[in-house]
Amino acid sequence: IISGGNNVGGLVGFLQGAVIKNSSADITVAGREDVGGLVGFAFFQARIQNATAEGNVTGWRNVGGLIGRVNETAFEGLTGLQATGDVAGSIAVGGLIGSIGFATLSDSSATGDVDGDENVGGLVGGASNSLLSESSASGAVSGLTNTGGLIGALFDSSITRSFASGNVVGESVVGGLVGYSAPGASRNSRPSEVSESYAIGNVTAREHSAGGLVGINAGVVTTSHASGNVVATTNAGGLIGSNDQVLGGGTVTNAYARGNVTGTSAVGGLIGSNDGTVTNTYATGLVTGATK
Repeated sequence: IISGGNNVGGLVGFLQGAVIKNSSADITVAGREDVGGLVGFAFFQARIQNATAEGNVTGWRNVGGLIGRVNETAFEGLTGLQATGDVAGSIAVGGLIGSIGFATLSDSSATGDVDGDENVGGLVGGASNSLLSESSASGAVSGLTNTGGLIGALFDSSITRSFASGNVVGESVVGGLVGYSAPGASRNSRPSEVSESYAIGNVTAREHSAGGLVGINAGVVTTSHASGNVVATTNAGGLIGSNDQVLGGGTVTNAYARGNVTGTSAVGGLIGSNDGTVTNTYATGLVTGATK
């Protein structure tokens, strides 16, 4: 067991401007902030390629099965990564990476179960200004808010050709692939985008905003689908729980949902509550609700 406070990793605690290739760690890791099964914090032009971690990881903030936190890594610097251990924390908790910013991630996966409170994902807890492609997560995910089978919260970022297969449970803003998808905080930020991706796990929100693919979408969804069943009290949708037009977001094109949807208010086979633009879509699941 490796334990510490901040920047705790099974192999390296803090990685800056360096490279890790063809490496692995199989050890339980525990810490407070920036805690990862292989690397605690990867920063500024760091590269991690073809690496695995197998141990369970616990912490408080920025907790990941392989990397706790990533920021400003080299272009295409994260590829061929895999984590298999279970991950538990509170804020920004992911099966592979707790939080990622200004980075690219590709050809990577996580299979462990993930449990947290806010920004919790089967692969990545929270992503900002990043590009994620050809990656997957299969573990069960549970959280309170912004909980997703692949990504908990997606800001000014994109997901392409990726999928999640685990069941997802939370209090509010829960998605089979992404919990919350939106532009970033800056004036020049763009809507996040989900394309050529899918989710097959069942999704449950004990309160509001559950979607088979995305819980709340203030971004763009295109050529994607969901097949899991969805349950929420309010804003329950087979594809998207709530579709919101914010700074050019809330756009859904060439998408479909096949799961059954159950709720009380604002319940739809495709979208529970819509304030955006929807084109070339369909839903085939059974819808059960109490009011409009």
